[in-house]
Amino acid sequence: MLVDGHLFDGSASLLEGHGRLQTVAGSASWIPTYELQPFRERAAIYLLLRALHRHLLCCFLTGTFTMFTAGLLHSYASASIFVALTNAPLLDLIFRRQHNPHQEFFIQGFKFVFAGAENDLDIYFYRVTRGENFRMTIPFLELKPLHNAALLPT
Repeated sequence: MLVDGHLFDGSASLLEGHGRLQTVAGSASWIPTYELQPFRERAAIYLLLRALHRHLLCCFLTGTFTMFTAGLLHSYASASIFVALTNAPLLDLIFRRQHNPHQEFFIQGFKFVFAGAENDLDIYFYRVTRGENFRMTIPFLELKPLHNAALLPT
């Protein structure tokens, strides 16, 4: 892979990567150490992400929830899950692509109840529960592939 016309050897420093990100995004922040704090929501989200990964979904968690799990915030306002589009059949269920979409479904002990959508932004909201201890409304966002790499900043 070439970066700025040079072969990328994987030895770029964190600070160099941070600088490049700031150049492209305008601003960026990072956490130098990340230690998970124990609590039931973290354990449930961990199990949820594992369940989604078992169904071949490429996804990641964002929002203030990630800072909360690191112990950097005392509470959280939201957690969002970004999903890269793949050929996984579960995506048709989550992003309601069936002829008669389901209002609720289960994935490995988690109950998903459709709570609304912002179709123009490809955001689908679900109330996700697991037993009596875990309840969260989580937006799922589609990450569509870029078809014209020439538009990417270098």
